[in-house]
Amino acid sequence: MNDNTNDSLDFEYENKVESIKNGYQLTMNHYKIKITNPIIQLYQETRYVDRNDIMRFQYDVEILTMREDGKFKRLLKHCVSEFGIMSHVEAFIDNILAYDIKQFASKRKELKDCPLNNAKEYHQFFNIAGFLDEDRMDVVATYREFDDSRGHHEFITYEVAFFIGGDEYGSPIIGIKLTDLEKEDLLDIKDLATLFMEYAENIAKQEAAKFKKYYDDLEKGIVGPNPYY
Repeated sequence: MNDNTNDSLDFEYENKVESIKNGYQLTMNHYKIKITNPIIQLYQETRYVDRNDIMRFQYDVEILTMREDGKFKRLLKHCVSEFGIMSHVEAFIDNILAYDIKQFASKRKELKDCPLNNAKEYHQFFNIAGFLDEDRMDVVATYREFDDSRGHHEFITYEVAFFIGGDEYGSPIIGIKLTDLEKEDLLDIKDLATLFMEYAENIAKQEAAKFKKYYDDLEKGIVGPNPYY
């Protein structure tokens, strides 16, 4: 994996998904993406079975970039106020990886000449965006093949652009681009979404259980702590 934005930096970090306060973060080369503070509003406040029970979903997204001293500074932090992409990232990544780009390009004969090593290549674009476009991910998959003195070579790489910000109030938008990614890098992005959604769903289940107990107790004449407060 190579991020061309910060080639001058000497610090290199392995991809890493880790738990942080109120959420999870992914460190990928010279960037950190933090997803925190999930708030799920349910259609029925006493019931959570799966994501179909979610009426409204909010969370905070923060993007940081590495400074020359190896420490990270914030580029932007944004509250996704309506349905963002996090609950759909897992399926999005699965669909990209299941797409047979080599076969599709060969069938349609859309391999195009590329100046690099007399290579031929084909590009496929994928996109996912939140309800208000407050977070968005654009992915370009590239299949490339070429021949040299060592034989025939084939590669599949990915370019991911991730944007946050922007809403009906004109909040600023910031984006980062990660290039020359491989399958394992996309799986790290999927892992971030999976762990964060598990964390958010566990909170929703606990809140639903509180409301159910509260109403069950009221039917028995027991007035317990009000879960609204």
